[in-house]
Amino acid sequence: MIDHAWRNGYSDQQIHNLLESGRTYNYYEYDNEIDNYSQDHYQLLTGWQISPSWYLNVTGHYTRGKGYFEQYKADDDFADYGFQAPFINGDTVYSSDFIVRRWLDNHFYGGVFSLQYRKKGLNVTWGGSANQYIGDHFGEVIWAGYAQDLSIRDRYYFSDASKVDAASYLKAEWNLGKWTLFGDVQGRFIDYKTKGIDNDFRVIDVDQQYVFLNPKAGASVRLNSNHSFYASLARGSREPVRSDFVDAAPGVTPSPEYLTDVETGWNWSREKFRIGVNGYFMYYENN
Repeated sequence: MIDHAWRNGYSDQQIHNLLESGRTYNYYEYDNEIDNYSQDHYQLLTGWQISPSWYLNVTGHYTRGKGYFEQYKADDDFADYGFQAPFINGDTVYSSDFIVRRWLDNHFYGGVFSLQYRKKGLNVTWGGSANQYIGDHFGEVIWAGYAQDLSIRDRYYFSDASKVDAASYLKAEWNLGKWTLFGDVQGRFIDYKTKGIDNDFRVIDVDQQYVFLNPKAGASVRLNSNHSFYASLARGSREPVRSDFVDAAPGVTPSPEYLTDVETGWNWSREKFRIGVNGYFMYYENN
């Protein structure tokens, strides 16, 4: 254990904690190392049967989230927090112990709808959604061993972010006796913006837009009461998320990810058991 402590740069206090704690060992020694985050969710769900064949569903939602996690930082440099080293009793003090809180303060709201038609083995749905996320990410120093000119809750980083995500889709399933044909296509638009710095002072000014088209098609056939086969082909896409931009090398803009998926399968069922064999091939692209 001593070798482990030396390799990882443990302080004398951390080494004592490692050796004396036994099975109750916890790397974190600060007694208020907490994650204090909460969310309030509000939803309005509505549904109408317009006619024997037509159905409409509309949902609105709002989520309010706010909270932080608190950490004790031993012997960190003032420069790590963007603060000037204080001059105390004739000496410049370059490092101190700190207690910090890293905050997330966000709003998420939007709406979802679907219009469905069902008749004679045909099921068609048109739907969509529009959502916006607005959030602030920031850090505060709530205590320092050498506070000097620092004020409680001085911020050492801040960034705000906004993400608009709008999508619409059309999907259908058509039952033709032994055969069932199915397919859907989704169009999606994302507008992502963030401005400011992260906790390591990396600038994360982002203004990116993405447009995706995600299709899927397939078919299944029931040969008899026991045997059935299916096959499908789909393409999906995913935009970069905040952590991709934060962790990217300087000057590098993260790219979207694309996935092409081919699947096929066979099912054999009896009254008391069922056997299924499935196969798939996935081709992943990240240009």
